[in-house]
Amino acid sequence: ENTPLAVESSYTFNQNISLPNNTAIGDRYLLFLTDGANQQSEADGSNNVRALPIQLTAPNLVVSASAPTSATLGETISVSWTVSNQGAISANADWYDGVYISEDQIWDSSDTYVTEVSTGNNTPLGAGASYVINQNIFLRQTKVGDRYLLFVTDGNNAQGETNETDNVVATPITLSAPDLVVSAVTAPEMGVVNGTVNVSWTVTNQGNFTASTDWSDSVYLSTNNIFGDFDDRLLTSKSITTQTPLAAGSNYTINRSINLPNVVVGNYNLLFKADGNNQQGETDENNNVRAIPINIKAPDLIISDATAPTNGIANGTIDVSWTVTNQGEVQAPADWYDSIYLSTDNTFSAFSDSFITAQYISTQTPLAAGGNYTINRSITLPNRPAGDYYLLFRTDYYDYYSSNYQGETDENNNVRAIPITIGVPDLTISAATAPESGALGETIDVSWTVANQGAVTAPADWTDRIYISTDATWDSSDTLVTSESIASQTPLAAGSNYTINRSITLPNQAPVGSGYLLFRADANSAQGETDETNNLRAIPFTIDAPNLVVTNGTVPESVSIGATINVAWTVANLGSFAANADWYDTIYISTDATFDSNDQFIGLRWASGDTPLAAAASYNATLDITLPNAVTGDRYLLIVADRNNVQGETSETDNVYAIPINISTVDLIVDSATVPNAAVLGDTVALSWTVKNQGTGAAPSDWYDYVYISSDQTLDGSDTLVTSELISTQTPLTADTSYTINKNVTLPSTAIGDRYLLFVADRNNQQSETDETNNIQAVAITLKAPDLVVSNITAPVEAISGQQIEIVWTLTNQGTADATGSWTDNAYLSNDGIIGSDRYIT
Repeated sequence: ENTPLAVESSYTFNQNISLPNNTAIGDRYLLFLTDGANQQSEADGSNNVRALPIQLTAPNLVVSASAPTSATLGETISVSWTVSNQGAISANADWYDGVYISEDQIWDSSDTYVTEVSTGNNTPLGAGASYVINQNIFLRQTKVGDRYLLFVTDGNNAQGETNETDNVVATPITLSAPDLVVSAVTAPEMGVVNGTVNVSWTVTNQGNFTASTDWSDSVYLSTNNIFGDFDDRLLTSKSITTQTPLAAGSNYTINRSINLPNVVVGNYNLLFKADGNNQQGETDENNNVRAIPINIKAPDLIISDATAPTNGIANGTIDVSWTVTNQGEVQAPADWYDSIYLSTDNTFSAFSDSFITAQYISTQTPLAAGGNYTINRSITLPNRPAGDYYLLFRTDYYDYYSSNYQGETDENNNVRAIPITIGVPDLTISAATAPESGALGETIDVSWTVANQGAVTAPADWTDRIYISTDATWDSSDTLVTSESIASQTPLAAGSNYTINRSITLPNQAPVGSGYLLFRADANSAQGETDETNNLRAIPFTIDAPNLVVTNGTVPESVSIGATINVAWTVANLGSFAANADWYDTIYISTDATFDSNDQFIGLRWASGDTPLAAAASYNATLDITLPNAVTGDRYLLIVADRNNVQGETSETDNVYAIPINISTVDLIVDSATVPNAAVLGDTVALSWTVKNQGTGAAPSDWYDYVYISSDQTLDGSDTLVTSELISTQTPLTADTSYTINKNVTLPSTAIGDRYLLFVADRNNQQSETDETNNIQAVAITLKAPDLVVSNITAPVEAISGQQIEIVWTLTNQGTADATGSWTDNAYLSNDGIIGSDRYIT
């Protein structure tokens, strides 16, 4: 209702405000801030604050309390406390009172929290008034002996006070507690690594008070009888809940089966600890552990016997057996794996020996002292060269990361080596047939025979493959034609052979001319052999192919930059054989008639509907393409048949057809612009500008025009955006034509004075032009703004925290223009009279 605010005009506000409850008292300031959110543009925004001194007073809370002088930890006791307001004014805030246990009469972070009570039902607390809290509190785990109960009012300082140091009162209290001890334990004198033992322990409360809390007892394995020296290993825990509260002189007994870990054999101690986590406060926390010695023994597993044939075949299957005996003094209770490896020597190495198989040992365990078991298995030998090897039988081992599940007295006697001689076959392509020539994409009949000329059977399954090559030697650059899985023909006995007859389809892309068909047995090296170099047979073979040529192409002779045009072309197969592949024809724009990597891609067409393309046949194609915005002048459209060489050809050098084309230019300028001579920031003004295309061709793209406020006639990042306009209905903009935009815009907040409005055509360069530097026109304008100042503040010089006071302030516009917008005035409470980090009031 006070806006617009004319030049040299003002308004005055009268308002009642509530001061905050928890601010510091003493000499402060009220800060009056107009237009704090900067909603009104101004000539000077730094003079919108005025400070008025004020003195704040507050109440004073004091606490007194009564409580028992002695109690037992875990007990619930009754306490009461009284909070009085000894100040001269009312305490209006809500706060919390708290109770703590402390070693001294000073409240700090080391004290033990007991309870907390909200005082909302007792506030406001008038001057001289008080309230009483009666509460039952539970004494939680803490130190026993002479302590203090601390009663704290308004610990979080929710209520500002004249004195914050008298909010705590301490009452002495002597805290007692029970005393838990492990009074008896039972456990065997001997245990087995990984085995189970039965134990029991009795906990007695030998103190004079009941142990009310729930706790946990724990059992540890230790190398000594001392708990807590970092060698203890937790075996089990038992939650003690049904046995509590435990009266003075009472006890309970726990019976438990526990598993011993996989440790080195020797003498240990079982440590039984009552209240392992110190959940129950006690008079003595150092007598909760009882130690009992235990001797831990282990079995000793060995491969006592193993059988295997003396000879085997690479990839072949053999029958083996092995016997594991426990030659130790105690049973082996764990489950484990037995494994078989192939090695070049009789010493096991996890990193060089070849894993064959593993057997999970579970139904045979626990394995008694002196007991044994035998495993019979058929295993497949790995693909290794012929020679002398060892089968290594290893018990309690799977791999490097999974071993020694069963602890033993000797971990170095778990391997037994059995010698074995491995023979291997020798595969060769003994015969192969194929026609002398074939065309790319054509189907031909071939056959090949593979013979095993070795002394042993070839048991593996493998794959034969056929390749096209420029020479008689196979390498990774050769073109794969087909693969044949050899499974029904295996095992292939020594001296035996098989023949494969197949119709194969030659690929669409391969080296054309004289070459070879390569027949390769066991191409995936699945079968080990005495000679891996004789698996190849080369048959001379000539590859025939078609020849694709773009014989014709048409486009408009002259077009505008960025225009969409239709391109037509003809592709003919001038070769003697059909073109069977599917390919893309592709269009590029170039500065010359030669296709290379510098040319710019325009579009492509998928030719699958025109293939296979017979010898001497052709097809016609069309495609609509859009010329790029950055290309003008005399150019060439290049039409490339089979751009990616999907179809092999007798000649790959005649696939390009070049068509000359002239691309006309576009040049946009802001031909004129009109603005008012002067305007006020925040006002709406009428703008008009005209953009002309002074190029030789149409401007087909859509673009945006922008208007900025600037301190000079040059567009840069410091300029302020006023508006933008999408230019779409005016395009294409033909040569030597123009359009005019009339628009009402609101001037944004910026510096006042003599400025410029910059009109920018095609600000984002969406339309390519011959000259991008002439798209701006600058028009001078004088900008004005109001300037709001707070004055004539009236407020009491002294006030009370939480009290409502009346304040009055006047706002004056001392700027050069009327303040027409709306804004918000605010009042703050401050320590220094400077806006920032202050307390908001209204």
